[in-house]
Amino acid sequence: MPRPNSEISFPSGARANSTTHATTKERAPIPSVTADLTGANLSNSPAQLAGILCNDPQFQKFAAIRSGLPDHQFNASAAAEYLRTVCNIITRRDLDLRGEAFNKFNALRTDFDAWRGRIAAPREGYHNG
Repeated sequence: MPRPNSEISFPSGARANSTTHATTKERAPIPSVTADLTGANLSNSPAQLAGILCNDPQFQKFAAIRSGLPDHQFNASAAAEYLRTVCNIITRRDLDLRGEAFNKFNALRTDFDAWRGRIAAPREGYHNG
């Protein structure tokens, strides 16, 4: 175990001492734990929600059914492609702009919630995606 203030060599040639955990050329600030507890970072962005949704096995099944493959289960990658197609976006980060794609994403989430029985089914004749 290194002693306090002893230097550690890294393969890249950079050096750090054990008390600062930063290179000797520039010292990075130590992250504040309280910054994460203010509430600002506790809510997920739409892009993060989309990532969580695409990893949900139920959503993967929903996406496969909506894609015309009722006997299949998508993986997270295929579910993400389905989501990007429905929302007409290139990357899920586009959802953070909160434009038309964000509205389509919310409608898709509503359809999914109705499909899995978490909310009442949409009115007759309503169909999104």
